[in-house]
Amino acid sequence: MKNIKYYIITFIISVCGYLSNVYAEEDTTPPTLQSVEITPKSVKDGETVTISVHAIDDIAGIASVTIFVEMPDGTTERTAPNLLFDENSQRYIRTYTAPKFAQSGTWLITQVLLEDNAGNRTFINKGPSLNETFQVKASQSDTIPPTLHTVAITPNVVKDNETVTISVHATDDISGVDKVVVFVEMPDGTAERTASSLSFDTNSQRYIRTYTVPEFAQTGTWLITQVLLEDKAGNQIFIDKGPSLSASFQVKSSQSDTTPPTLQSVKITPKSVKDGETVTISVHATDDIAGITKVVVFVEMPDGTIERTASSLLFNENLQRYIRTYQVPKFAQSGTWLITQILLEDKAGNRTFINNGSDLNASFQVGISRLASTIEDEDTRTKILTSERAAILIHPRGQGSGYRQEASIQFIATHIYRTLQVRGYSNDEIYFLSYEPELDINSDGFVDNDVVDGPITILDRASNISSRDLTLDDVQQAFNWAKERGTLDQPLIVTFVDHVLTGKLRLDPFDEVLTAQGLDTMLDDYQQATGNSVIVVLEACHTGSLIE
Repeated sequence: MKNIKYYIITFIISVCGYLSNVYAEEDTTPPTLQSVEITPKSVKDGETVTISVHAIDDIAGIASVTIFVEMPDGTTERTAPNLLFDENSQRYIRTYTAPKFAQSGTWLITQVLLEDNAGNRTFINKGPSLNETFQVKASQSDTIPPTLHTVAITPNVVKDNETVTISVHATDDISGVDKVVVFVEMPDGTAERTASSLSFDTNSQRYIRTYTVPEFAQTGTWLITQVLLEDKAGNQIFIDKGPSLSASFQVKSSQSDTTPPTLQSVKITPKSVKDGETVTISVHATDDIAGITKVVVFVEMPDGTIERTASSLLFNENLQRYIRTYQVPKFAQSGTWLITQILLEDKAGNRTFINNGSDLNASFQVGISRLASTIEDEDTRTKILTSERAAILIHPRGQGSGYRQEASIQFIATHIYRTLQVRGYSNDEIYFLSYEPELDINSDGFVDNDVVDGPITILDRASNISSRDLTLDDVQQAFNWAKERGTLDQPLIVTFVDHVLTGKLRLDPFDEVLTAQGLDTMLDDYQQATGNSVIVVLEACHTGSLIE
């Protein structure tokens, strides 16, 4: 070979020795539901059942268990508390009191939510694996939700920063009204996301809410867009704006703010952490008139799981940024974690959601690096984890069926990919060339998007384009990608996992091969274009025949 700037490693032990020093245990599997038990199986209205859930988790341990109860008419709880763990029974327990005047019939556990300490979660819906029920026998059942009679607003016209009183007249036939919630909509159609229950006024016999119009609020007609009514037996109804709900008031502002805040930038430090460590998310956002009142960021794990809830960021006066410290769970999934969505809202009520894409592409890497943990010098450790790097992983289709070759080769290829991720490589730093675009890298039972880069991607498959074997042009395209990345701080890693003939790498089970001379030419061309060093890892038989 003409230009010896690269090293070839020809044993799978070398793959594990060089790369797996940064691979460590992670939890990518949500908890498993073993059983649900309800005692007693039959109660009267006003009496209590005990719901016992047996669930287990393999590594991180269970963080929360939530169950949702469904009434005979199909109405399901909107919110439910987490179950408490009982040390004696080793079960998660919730006591549930059937409401007075509850519906008679079969009550179901309609859904169970399980989440572990690493952030993995699963929803189990009623069906073969969840069919636990109990009977309720009420002497008098209330099956009808409350009735809305009127909604009044006084005064009808206000300025911004002034207050209106919303008065709701609602009644219930048997159990009595338990909750009344009204949602206000601004002139541009933006509606409240959350609203508190109204208080009952004994003098007027009405449910009352005082609502202060924000300063710099939009001028125009403000509507009551929805009313939620719920009685003490659990029956509920939503009344939407229309013939039966047409309450409104006028707002006249001297200066209206109709534009939501603008996202300027998102910064995450450090860019690479171990599980259990913390990153700081810094958001720069501005608003033209009213000023920002809320910034919320949602974090997405490598498998696509997104936070269900997230707290607002706090404004730092010194930095003039909105700050959130996020602690990565212990045993968290290794790989690229994204800021998948940001909510910005100003004091006038204007808000916007920015989703992951061209306007939002902040991410950080999570992995347990045993190599990095042995290096005391912080600058050196940071360089290893965050420097410019690139890797090419070539994964052709195996030949033959002995010793489950296809499964074995795929296991090794995905293991290498995961190991690179733990080392700190993001998806866009790895060019994965595979005959199979539908790979499950993290072993969670689901195909991982944005992993395989060619020749056929998961998006191509979604467009009914069939997968195919690799060609020489596909390998050249991978090296072209590497050249486009320019100068690297670490050697380019090129790995090949499949079969080798004497002096040739198989690219398909039939006749497409990459010769030693062809590989030599591609490597020389890459190095002459970039000046980067290369490490080549060949996991196959007869690999020694490629070395002169």
